[in-house]
Amino acid sequence: MFVPGSTPNMILSNSFKKNYLIISKYLSKNTLFISLPVFVVAIGYIFFTIKNQQNILYSIVNNLSLDLFPFLFMVLIFQFINWILEAIKLNILLIGSDKYNFIDIVKAIYAGNLTALITPKRLGNFIGRSWILNNKANHIITASVSGNISQLFATVLMAFMAFIALNFYKIDTLNLFDSYFLILSFIYGFILIFLSFILFNKKWYIVFDQFNFLVFMKKPFKYLKNIVLVKRFQILLISIARYFIFIMQYYILFLAFNIPVEFADVAIFVAVLFGLVTFIPSIAPGNLGTREALSIFILGGSVIGIQLSSIAFIVWVFNVLISALIGGFFLLNKNRKQ
Repeated sequence: MFVPGSTPNMILSNSFKKNYLIISKYLSKNTLFISLPVFVVAIGYIFFTIKNQQNILYSIVNNLSLDLFPFLFMVLIFQFINWILEAIKLNILLIGSDKYNFIDIVKAIYAGNLTALITPKRLGNFIGRSWILNNKANHIITASVSGNISQLFATVLMAFMAFIALNFYKIDTLNLFDSYFLILSFIYGFILIFLSFILFNKKWYIVFDQFNFLVFMKKPFKYLKNIVLVKRFQILLISIARYFIFIMQYYILFLAFNIPVEFADVAIFVAVLFGLVTFIPSIAPGNLGTREALSIFILGGSVIGIQLSSIAFIVWVFNVLISALIGGFFLLNKNRKQ
């Protein structure tokens, strides 16, 4: 994991910094042997699928016109709403957040998107956040990790609900997974129970005292434990709200490309896609490549699969790339003022 040498020492306590960086480097080096082949296979799969159905890609490109701008503008607006919601979540998580300027927290979120762009699974979002807030936020790392856990819970919850629904509500384009929906429901149900203990049970932290290799997680999880239950539910509701922002962005783009899909189907597509891609190792920022390949794969290489892949890429551009550029602007502006 890339961690700039100029990161202020105040960001982490010495013990937490040591353990976090050691574990992060270990995971990065060892998952590279998995994530790199997965990325190569994903890109190859996208290339050969599109090559075999070039007419679909040409159709998508030909549909690009000025008529798309209102839809893209709506996606952009939802991008701002998405990260403002994340800022509200961080504001709740930060101890003494009433002392922080909310505009600075929003800037910190965008700056974090820039540093997240160059770290696996966007784990480095706390780096940019710390640069903006400086020593105003002593708990920026633990607050960010706590917020990420809540967002993971929302992702798993939505995936679990989608897999349960698909056991009763059949979608023809998702028939590839018909025989696995029940198994996936059990797997994601188990993960959901585990995350529920982390978020809502005060006794779970004892587990981390039993395993030395989990030592780097003790501080952020203990921080989460000390947050009152009401705030934890608020954070979870905001995480779910952010999730529906993503669904809306996908649905808007389906409408933009005149793809006849019901809103409920889009919600299920997104839930299945996000739920699966979350646990796939990736070296690219924001699961770029693997998400697009998975979009095609889960829909059996169909026309709508390639369309969903194109939409997933556009959503990535707005939520990840554009937000990272905005974060870069805030960081540069901060440096000029200093």
